[in-house]
Amino acid sequence: YAPPDDQIQVIRAHLAPHVERLASLKALIHDPSVQRDELMEYINLHTALISPVQRLPQDILQEIFLACLPTDRNTVMSVSEAPLLLGRICSGWRDIVLATPALWASLH
Repeated sequence: YAPPDDQIQVIRAHLAPHVERLASLKALIHDPSVQRDELMEYINLHTALISPVQRLPQDILQEIFLACLPTDRNTVMSVSEAPLLLGRICSGWRDIVLATPALWASLH
């Protein structure tokens, strides 16, 4: 069955409020999830500021970083291992990694 043109217009007019309602419901679902994601990102960024590791002195972090080096072989140039991995965590750690020659002494 194919409705005639005049009935198609009636059907479209009948569907219009339902289509609008569906769009409104989709927006209600989408908006809170976007807001939730933004809020979670904000909380995570600010929680990182008060993380206990932020209060560790540089010399302690250097010792921890040195302990991350492999003991059974030389260090390799890989982003999945120390020291390159540690330098990718944040700019503060990158500065420490670059300022610690012992991390680079056995690099191959």
